[in-house]
Amino acid sequence: MESKLPLTQKYKPKSLREIVGQEEAIKKLSDFVLNYSKQKKKMAFVYGPSGTGLTSSVYGLGKDIDYEILEINASDLRNKDRIDVIIKPAITQYSLFKKGKIVLIDEIDCLTVKDRGCLQELAKLAEGSSFPIILSANDVWNKKLNTIRSKTLLIEFKKLTIASIIKILEEIARKEDIQIEKNVFMEIASKSSGDVRAAINDLQLLSYIEPTSKKNITEEDLKILGYREKSENIFNSLKLIFKSKDIEVVKAFDNITSMNMGEFLFWVDENLPLEYKHKDLEKAYNSLSLADIYSKRIMNWQHWRFLVYINLFLTLGVALSKEKVNPDYISYKKPSRILKMYIQKQKSLKKMAVVEKLAKKTHTSIKRARHDFEIFKIIFTNSSDEIKEDLAKELKLKEEEIEILN
Repeated sequence: MESKLPLTQKYKPKSLREIVGQEEAIKKLSDFVLNYSKQKKKMAFVYGPSGTGLTSSVYGLGKDIDYEILEINASDLRNKDRIDVIIKPAITQYSLFKKGKIVLIDEIDCLTVKDRGCLQELAKLAEGSSFPIILSANDVWNKKLNTIRSKTLLIEFKKLTIASIIKILEEIARKEDIQIEKNVFMEIASKSSGDVRAAINDLQLLSYIEPTSKKNITEEDLKILGYREKSENIFNSLKLIFKSKDIEVVKAFDNITSMNMGEFLFWVDENLPLEYKHKDLEKAYNSLSLADIYSKRIMNWQHWRFLVYINLFLTLGVALSKEKVNPDYISYKKPSRILKMYIQKQKSLKKMAVVEKLAKKTHTSIKRARHDFEIFKIIFTNSSDEIKEDLAKELKLKEEEIEILN
C-alpha cells in the first residue's frame, strides 16, 4: 500500500454520507443540532458499542454544515472549577471561522462516582448553552450517569451488521488493491462483533502478509487474527478484575479459560502493583498465591476439581482485596522476564515431546534424538505438505508439536 497511515484514519468518514448502517441515529443527531434552539433538552447523548461511528458522526455532521467541533475529554472535567474553566467559555463564545459550534464531550462514562458533582454542574450550565452539547459513551446505562441521563436526548448507535461491515471492507480493499477471497470478508466481519474499526484493523494486518505478491488473502491467513482476540480477552479480563468489586467479576474467568492458566497468572502478577497499593496489594497477592498453589496441584496430580478454587481466588479474591477501585486509567503491561521464561519452558517441553517420539520411532536414545532434532526440523520444514502430513501421522504428533517444527 502506498500510504503508511492506518486504514482506520485514512478511511475515517468525513461526511455523514459516509457513515454506514446508522440512518436512524444520524437523523436524530442532525435534527438535534440543526434545530437546537427548539430543543427542550440542551444535551444529546450518543452511545453504543465501540467502532459504530459515535464521534465520526459528530465530526461528519460538523463538516457537512460547516460547524466547528470543540472536543473535550471527560477526564479533564474532574471538579466544578474545571467545568467552569473549560465548559463555560465553550458554550458562550462564538466560533470565529465557522457558522456554528458543537461541543463534544467524549468518554463521559470515564468519570468516577466521585465526579457526580461535575455532571450536575454540567447539566446546570447546559441549560444556558448557545451551542449543542453532545456527550458520548459506550454504556449510557451506567449507574454513575443517572444524574445526567434524564437531562439528555438519547441517541443509540447500534452494532453494525455483518453486511454493513463487509460493504466497508470491500470498498477499502478495492481502493487499496488488497487481493482477498470473498469468504474472508465474511470471516473478518463476523469476528469484529460489529466494531468496524476492529474489522478494518484486521484487514490491514492481513494485507501485510506478503504485500508485494498479488496472492489472494485466504481463510488460512486468518489464523494470525487469533493473537488480537487473545490480547483483547486478557485486557478485558484484567479490567474486569481490577476495576470491580462486584460478584459479576467471576465472568472474567470465561475469557481466562480460553488461554493458558499459568500465562494469565503472570499477567495479573505483572499489573497488580499498578492498580493496588499497600494492604490492598498484600491481600491481592495472597489470593494470587493461593490460585497458583491450586494451579500447581492440577498440573501435578490432574485434580481438575481445583479449577473452581483457582477461579474464585484469581477473580473474586483479587477483586475484593481492595478497599476501593482505583479511578485512574491504567495501561496494562505484558509480563516481561517471567513470561519469557515460562513460554520458553513450554516450548522446551513441546520440543522434548517430539524428541521422545522421534527416539521411539527411530529406535535411538533420547540423547541422540535431541542431537538430531534440528536436522529433523529442517527436513520437516522444507518438505511438501503431503510429506509433513505423513511424518506427523507416523510420529503421532499433536498440533502444538507440529507448530514447533514449522
